[in-house]
Amino acid sequence: MPNRPVEMIVFDWDGTLIDSSPCVVVAHNRTAETFGMAPHDQSKLETLLGQPSDIVSKVLTEDTGVNAKDYQTCFRDHYTQAAANIDLFPFTKPLLKKLIAQNIRCAIATNKPRAIAEKEIIRTGVTEFFTQIEYASESSAKPDPEMLIRIATNNHVKYENMLMIGDQTNDVDAAINLNMDSMILYDQNLPLWYARYTEKTVFATHTELENTLISNGILEPVQPATAR
Repeated sequence: MPNRPVEMIVFDWDGTLIDSSPCVVVAHNRTAETFGMAPHDQSKLETLLGQPSDIVSKVLTEDTGVNAKDYQTCFRDHYTQAAANIDLFPFTKPLLKKLIAQNIRCAIATNKPRAIAEKEIIRTGVTEFFTQIEYASESSAKPDPEMLIRIATNNHVKYENMLMIGDQTNDVDAAINLNMDSMILYDQNLPLWYARYTEKTVFATHTELENTLISNGILEPVQPATAR
């Protein structure tokens, strides 16, 4: 990652700050059952995570005889049920507090529609940490960089002073379109598409994120208070 000052970090939402991927997979599998479809290929589902639900619905219903819009509506119903108790990753709030304390502004660019994502953001109590939140339902979904452009423009920040953090190829590609640095988070196993992006982004596990930001000079380490 080039050594240039980061004034603002744009986070993806699903799978980046909130642990939603298992709920998305469950909702798609339940939707397939509802329509009597063959079970989804799980590796295929993983490659579709992070894409807008209308696009995913079209891909998953191709050659099935199921109407994509009907599938999407049903998926959203199942997702709402599955995600009722969805929560932030443990690192999310502590890291956001440290970033704000060090005058690094934060924003969200999510491919989720406002009707779903806004409720999750409010319920998890992180709204105060973000200067701007962009939803794909009101813009163009990533990898189109429109949401990043709007954030940069409204906050008067140059692309080279921003960092995109996400968990899918669309996050990296949106950043690449603007020559913006990016970072990809993953759990235990590197994503299947890892090899195609090794020279384009930095990969880190969710638990390594804070240390990775420190090692890249973006976040200053917080020194523990000394006892008097």
